[in-house]
Amino acid sequence: MPLILALLLLAITLGGCATERHPDAIEPADPGRLPTAQKRVNIAGLRPCSDGAARTLQVDPGQPINILVHGCNGSTGKFRTLAEVLTFHGQQSACFDYDDRDSLMVSSGQLANAVDALAQHLDTPTITVIGHSLGGLVARKAFIENHPNPLRNTQIDLRLVSVSAPFSGIAAARLCAAPALRIATLGLNDLACWLISGDNWYEITPASNFIQQPGSLTPKCGVISRW
Repeated sequence: MPLILALLLLAITLGGCATERHPDAIEPADPGRLPTAQKRVNIAGLRPCSDGAARTLQVDPGQPINILVHGCNGSTGKFRTLAEVLTFHGQQSACFDYDDRDSLMVSSGQLANAVDALAQHLDTPTITVIGHSLGGLVARKAFIENHPNPLRNTQIDLRLVSVSAPFSGIAAARLCAAPALRIATLGLNDLACWLISGDNWYEITPASNFIQQPGSLTPKCGVISRW
């Protein structure tokens, strides 16, 4: 596990806000020290860590797996290098592919469903979810106890790692929640914030219910670290 925390420093440069999406190379990732994958699976929301067309995961059911969750304006391909480094050290990874303009409730529910589905293909499911920036908020919300679309598999050994996740709200979005400004602009402030951030525009502000009261994590989820 210390290996994961050390390697997470790489994630700071991989994805997050103000990034652009670039087509990924076609060649497959270096297999490194991983044993030969024994199963090919297709799971909604999960894919190899690339921006290519491939959606099929190749997994070893007997090994733990990392799920990497990108930040705003990021993409699965931004985690390609980190996934390859983890692979070199014998750790398999998949990337969560979601629309970062969706509501956090929608994205987090999709992530919980993907974790449940992936666990069905693992002999003894041990899954570490690594969320960067906005991805850290999505991952945190996915595993709260009172989520309307909760994680259902009680046999998962689940760990949560967050990197540069704005748990106090995104500072740049603070004006989106300013009551006086929202009233004075007759709703235009809300519209501008939605145009910039999408359906999660208020959820990421310091005033949102989720930021103020994020809820308790499900007992099956252990928090390894917050960077």
